[in-house]
Amino acid sequence: MHKCAEAGRSSTNCQIRCAGFLAAVCLGLTLCCGRSTAQGTPENGSTSSVPAQHGEEIASHDQPATLKVNVKLVVIRAVVRDAQGHPVGNLHKEDFEIFDKGKPQVISQFEVEQPGTRLVKAQQDHAEEPEDIAAGVLPAPASTAVLPERFVAFLFDDVHLEFGDLARVREAAERHLATLRPTDRVAVFTTSGQNQLDFTDDRAKLRDALLHLQPRPIVGQHHDCPDIGYYQADLIVNKNDLNARGLAVQEAIDCAPRNQQGQPVGNPAATVDMLSQAALAEGDHESLVAMGVLKGVVGTVARMPGQRSVVLISPGFIVPTLEYEFNEIVDRALRAQVIVNTFDARGLYVVIPFGDASHGLSVSSGTTNIPPAGKGLILVDAASA
Repeated sequence: MHKCAEAGRSSTNCQIRCAGFLAAVCLGLTLCCGRSTAQGTPENGSTSSVPAQHGEEIASHDQPATLKVNVKLVVIRAVVRDAQGHPVGNLHKEDFEIFDKGKPQVISQFEVEQPGTRLVKAQQDHAEEPEDIAAGVLPAPASTAVLPERFVAFLFDDVHLEFGDLARVREAAERHLATLRPTDRVAVFTTSGQNQLDFTDDRAKLRDALLHLQPRPIVGQHHDCPDIGYYQADLIVNKNDLNARGLAVQEAIDCAPRNQQGQPVGNPAATVDMLSQAALAEGDHESLVAMGVLKGVVGTVARMPGQRSVVLISPGFIVPTLEYEFNEIVDRALRAQVIVNTFDARGLYVVIPFGDASHGLSVSSGTTNIPPAGKGLILVDAASA
């Protein structure tokens, strides 16, 4: 694995490495500045003619100069494979280019990591300890234990996953387990908090944990009429989108029961407002739970040594009111150098304009209800949000 450190991003690792440079610069600056002297004192040494209001200037003390250097790095790991899928390990710094928004970035550090390098380094460090050398202690023979070098946490969003999607991602995860190295450790977490497994290299336990995964929505499935999802509810309540509300009212009119005169029974607008508030509250709760679990998993992985990564398997969920929580997770992962990968459990997703046929169509007064044409556009926007 090739690891590049790109200057200009958020990390705190380089601050320690630059400490010696910072002390030297501060020392040089102090020597150049010299000692400051009081000004405004007459040549004859008399101070009686100096106004009292200038006393602060006379009594000023030397202040040490302070120089702050903010160095930011971001670690970028890349695995390069040839046409046959074999890793390529003989590349150099000059073989890589990094761009940020189309602008080339400077690679300040570069190293090639191979499986087992962590164990070799630990043995070398132990053999070169000054205390052992001075005491004439011979280094202990190499241990056959394999030190973990990479920690991967699979986070399954079983709160939002549907059964069909979960079955596919379970099979993909099982195939990935077959590629694990002896230095890898894998954990299984879920947003529901059930059927979790801590970091292990026991593939039998990992497969058992995957087999027990199932959808666990916090809120049950609704087939209300009108059918208002979380995204549309956010448009109606938080963004005051008149088009989204109008489509929901039209859908409520079309699917509402009729009286003898053929008029819809009840108040379609009031029904839309009630269902929108309920859908928004349920969606906010599920998103808040998922974000909280993701934050906890990032914190758990950050305490592990070596390479750390989180794989979030989810069909996706929106966070319209959780921008602060989202940015906090991103900042925490960047500072701890935890890589967060996302995997869309839906795969190649196709939006069905008139809804999922497996959910059925609403039937009212002997007629089949079809949602308004504009509802399909909302579903498309929700799928890509």
